[in-house]
Amino acid sequence: MNNWSGKVFIKTKDEEDSKYEDVFINYGICLMKGSYEKLLEYPSPKNLITWSDRSKDGVEYLANSDTIKIDKKSVSIKVLLTGTSQSDYYTKYEAFFKRISSGIICMKIPTLGKVFKLVYSKQANLSKINDKSSTFALNLIEPNPTDRS
Repeated sequence: MNNWSGKVFIKTKDEEDSKYEDVFINYGICLMKGSYEKLLEYPSPKNLITWSDRSKDGVEYLANSDTIKIDKKSVSIKVLLTGTSQSDYYTKYEAFFKRISSGIICMKIPTLGKVFKLVYSKQANLSKINDKSSTFALNLIEPNPTDRS
């Protein structure tokens, strides 16, 4: 296991690569089991071009590599946030949401060899474990799933 294993880094799209922050060190955030799989799920195509000719049975599709395009992708990932104290927890909680709601976020996951460009949509299913930790779902939008570096 190398020192990148399980690490996740974020920055805004407009920031230099040197601005990547380790989400665990800076915000106490760990992606929970299944999050990588959700990020990697293949997105749906945009609505296909179809037409219905009243003189023919069925529907015809204009479907080829020039006309089939990938749609945006909505993804929900489960997160664990922990602090060293109740005060540290709330400080990290506020700082994390301020950071991810500041524009398009680049989420770098070295073990996957990918950088996902994501927009924060909403938080769901907040569940406090104790005074210094909670789990929740981050609902994110990947505007262009083909634009991963």
